[in-house]
Amino acid sequence: CMPAIAAMDQGAGTTSVTGTDKNYLGEQKGGFRIGRYFQERGIAAVDVPMALIYWKALNGIIWGGMLVASYNFEPLRRVARRPWAHALRQRIQDRYPGQIAKMEEKVMSSAIRFAEWKYFRPVPQFMGLNAKRLVLALAETAVLYKVTMPIHVPFQFWAILYMMSSRARRTTMAEMRSDVGQLAESSRSTHPINLKHSDT
Repeated sequence: CMPAIAAMDQGAGTTSVTGTDKNYLGEQKGGFRIGRYFQERGIAAVDVPMALIYWKALNGIIWGGMLVASYNFEPLRRVARRPWAHALRQRIQDRYPGQIAKMEEKVMSSAIRFAEWKYFRPVPQFMGLNAKRLVLALAETAVLYKVTMPIHVPFQFWAILYMMSSRARRTTMAEMRSDVGQLAESSRSTHPINLKHSDT
């Protein structure tokens, strides 16, 4: 994936946007699989929607952090400019002709499509960002997100399971305290305590 970043600076202005996003069904299936995973790990079915909300929120935080890093520091593009990265790119290109170009086209098309989304289009101007640099950062973020999935996806599962188990423990303790309080109140009302004073 890393060599695919090498030609982004030259291709950002010439890549055309074609096709439509066909990932909605895949996202729905993915959400179902994630929800089933949480249930298999002991999360109650009623709590699965909250776990999925946490999942989306963590995804947004991770993706946003990578976008900020890509815009400001260009980590993958810096690596891709190294001589060994050029050599690796050439070896991959020789072994799989045309595959790198297809991957670059796909990544850049997705980045430009997102940048031209009507809800995202005002962001660069509002925040004073360079539009071309932002498109390249979006493309780099897409690659960086995919490359680091073996790291951040297990972390997301662990963090959500930890948060949900902590939430369940707090709920259980609150219910126990409420039950104890109700039991004590019921006992006092059923068996009132009479204090008798004896004369000395």
